[in-house]
Amino acid sequence: WDVFSFGVILLELLTGRGPADHASPSTSASFSGPSTTTTDRSGSAEHEAVPEAVRWVRRGFEDARPVAEMVDPALLREAPALPKKEIVAAFHVALACTEADPELRPKMKTVADSLDKVGS
Repeated sequence: WDVFSFGVILLELLTGRGPADHASPSTSASFSGPSTTTTDRSGSAEHEAVPEAVRWVRRGFEDARPVAEMVDPALLREAPALPKKEIVAAFHVALACTEADPELRPKMKTVADSLDKVGS
């Protein structure tokens, strides 16, 4: 299973952003460049493309941006009773799936179990 791709798709669903989207739906903030250098646990740097949505959401959580600024407004309209903690939990699952170091990413079984718990 490609857990990284699943995480990207989950972030796209949560944010309402596609791969080519560059600006926040609620702010004028734009994404940064198309790639980044990461360091794995062995200390070696590797250059890899990181999807824009992944970087934008990570930056949003690092900056303690309100979840309402990151979540797709259509999701909130269609499911207004959806608790904020469930949305945040889904973001955390997606971010875990998109960790730069593949060894830190959860297994798909763990992801499925986590998502089951989000809904219950």
